[in-house]
Amino acid sequence: MRLIFKLRNRTDDTIVLHQRKLDLLKEQKKGFLQKMFV
Repeated sequence: MRLIFKLRNRTDDTIVLHQRKLDLLKEQKKGFLQKMFV
């Protein structure tokens, strides 16, 4: 039972980190596109 809880927490943490990374990459993409059309 404890192992399942630990694995779930670790998975949730990983999802949060990947979501942050995705958000940063989207911001970076937006910046690059703005530079291309200026």
